Amino acid sequence: MTVVDRYSRRLQALPQLDDKLIDGVLDVIEIDQVAKGIAQAALGNARKSDNYNVVNYCNVEKVKASDLRDYYEKRTGSTFAELLMELWLDKAVGLGLNPMVDFLLRESVKSGRPIPVPSLRNGLN
Repeated sequence: MTVVDRYSRRLQALPQLDDKLIDGVLDVIEIDQVAKGIAQAALGNARKSDNYNVVNYCNVEKVKASDLRDYYEKRTGSTFAELLMELWLDKAVGLGLNPMVDFLLRESVKSGRPIPVPSLRNGLN
């Protein structure tokens, strides 16, 4: 999701994603929230000698693929276009998208099978 977020912001356009292409819900979280949580967890663990924790950082609000554009527009206050995945990838590659990510996404679309998106639960595990 980080790659889609980074290039969608730069392009002011999202790839057309629907619930047939994405199997699961998307977790969009701001890096500031994650950084704050990591710092708090690290400082908390520094006080404990033999313990460690695994912490998942995710947004409580999950977004369906078909609702991603509305989510971005509400979050940013900007208008986002929606482009066919192939066109979005062409433009993102022009801005520096990693060729392996490009290949993976193109092949996933070509396969016709939904891309599985795991969903994390917030908190300690």
